[in-house]
Amino acid sequence: RAKLLYAAPERLAQDGMQNLLRSIRIKLFAVDEAHCVSHWGHEFRPDYRALGDIARKLGAPPMLAVTATAGPRTRDDIARTLFARPPQIFQRSFARPNLALDFAQKRAGLRQIVEFARKGRGGAKESGIIYCNSRNKTDALARELSRLGFDALPYHAGLDAHTRAESQDAFFTRRGAVMVATIAFGMGVDKPDVRFIVHADLPTSVEGYYQEIGRAGRDGAPARALTLFSPAELALRWRIPESAQDTDAAAGDYARRQAMARLAAAPGCRFQRLLAEFGEASGSCGRCDHCRGGPLAWPRRLSSLALGWRAALASGFAARADISEGEADLPEFTPAPIDAPRRQEEPPLTVAEARLLRALAAERLAIAKRRGLAPRAVASEQALRALARERPQSADDPLLRGLEEPAALLRIIGKER
Repeated sequence: RAKLLYAAPERLAQDGMQNLLRSIRIKLFAVDEAHCVSHWGHEFRPDYRALGDIARKLGAPPMLAVTATAGPRTRDDIARTLFARPPQIFQRSFARPNLALDFAQKRAGLRQIVEFARKGRGGAKESGIIYCNSRNKTDALARELSRLGFDALPYHAGLDAHTRAESQDAFFTRRGAVMVATIAFGMGVDKPDVRFIVHADLPTSVEGYYQEIGRAGRDGAPARALTLFSPAELALRWRIPESAQDTDAAAGDYARRQAMARLAAAPGCRFQRLLAEFGEASGSCGRCDHCRGGPLAWPRRLSSLALGWRAALASGFAARADISEGEADLPEFTPAPIDAPRRQEEPPLTVAEARLLRALAAERLAIAKRRGLAPRAVASEQALRALARERPQSADDPLLRGLEEPAALLRIIGKER
C-alpha cells in the first residue's frame, strides 16, 4: 500500500483521481514549490489554484505548503488560495553569506561572460550555470563557449528528451561543466559545487532570480552571480502595462518584474535590496559589487542611481518593439553566430514549430471572433512565428506583450510541449 503519492495538480483535478483518494484517509496534503500557486496558477496552469479546494474535497487533511522563493505578496497569495483559515507560517532568512552578487550593463556580452566564468580559483575550471531568455541564444552561446574551451552544455525545452538527459547527466558528473540553459533547467537541481551563475538577460522576476542564483554554492564555499542587463530592459520593466491593474494576478506579475529592475539599478548593497524585496531587513553584505572596494565603489553606486532614474523616465516611452529580452545581443568578442546580423533570412520552421504555429493561428482566430477583431489585431503573423520558435514559458515574456489574450496563447504553447 502506497505511503507517499506524488501527483501533478492537473492529475489531482481529475474526478477519477479524487474518487480514488477519497477512498483512503489522507494524513497530509503537501504542496512543494508552492510559489507556483501564485506564479503559474492565475493563467498558465490554473489547476494550481484549485489545490485548496481539491484538498477540502478529499476530507480537508492537514496541509503543508513549502517554497524557498516567496516574497510577501506571493506568501499572502499562497495563504489565501490554499488554506481555509490563516496558516501558521515558518520563515527562515533568505540571506546567503557565501554568495557575491554582481550586476553589469551589457557592453561586450560574450567577453563579460567568459571573463566572469574564468575567475575560478587558480585558473581551474569551475561548474556554473548560464541562463538565457531564449532557445536560440542558449544554443549559440553554448557553441561559442565550447569553441573557447569550456565544457558547455545546452539545455532547453526545444531539445529532445535524450539530448536534455545527456546534458543533465554530464553536468552532474563532469567537473567544470557549464550548463547554458533557459529556465527549463533548474527545478530540483542540487549539484553542490556550482561556483557561478550568470544571467545573460535580466530575469523575469526577483523570486525567479533568487531561486536561480541559489543553485550556486550549496556546499557552503564561496560562489558568485553575475546579471547582465541593458537600460532598455530596465525601462521595459518599469513601464506599467495597461493590464497591470486589471486583476491581482496582473498587479503581482508587474510588481515582480519591477522588483527585478529595482535590484539591477539599486545604488546600495545588492543583497540588502534583494532581501528587502522578500520583506527581510538586513545590513550590507560586504560582498556584492557595490560593497566591495570601499570608497572606490561609490562611482558604481552613483552610476546605478542615475541609470535607475533614466530607466524610470524612459519607461513612459518604452514599447514592445524597443527590445526583445530573449534576443538581446552579445556584442562582439570573436566572429560568432550570436552576433550574426538580425535581418538575415529566417530559417524554415521545424515540423514541431509549424504544428504549433497552426495551433496558435487557430487560437488567434478564436480570440478574434470573441473580441470582434481582425486576426492581425490579435497578433501579427510575425508575432505568431516568434511564439512558435521561442515557446515562451511565462506570462510576462516580452514576446507576449501587446497581444490580445496572451494567457490563451500561452496555454496552447504549454499543450504543445
